[in-house]
Amino acid sequence: PLSPPGPDICGPGTKKVHVIFNYKGKNVLINKDIRCKDDEFTHLYTLVVRPDNTYEVKIDNARVESGSLEEDWDFLPPKKIKDPEAKKPDDWDERAKIDDPEDTKPE
Repeated sequence: PLSPPGPDICGPGTKKVHVIFNYKGKNVLINKDIRCKDDEFTHLYTLVVRPDNTYEVKIDNARVESGSLEEDWDFLPPKKIKDPEAKKPDDWDERAKIDDPEDTKPE
């Protein structure tokens, strides 16, 4: 299910478009900040979702954002999770390049 896309205008600081999917019982918001129009007129907000998992957000039929569903929403857990227990060994060498004294130039 999808909540209809639309504006969220809360005072002078918040003027953005919400695009929310309900995935596995949780509301998942878009990771991008999409600015909405802030005037006295009515506007048409449109979300196009394509079979190749891409999307397009339009305001008054003009594209304002597009991209990949997988990249712009956190539907899936991250592919890599930082291990809080991981630490560098005490003898870790921080130099970016280390010369090999036994290396020889090719002939």
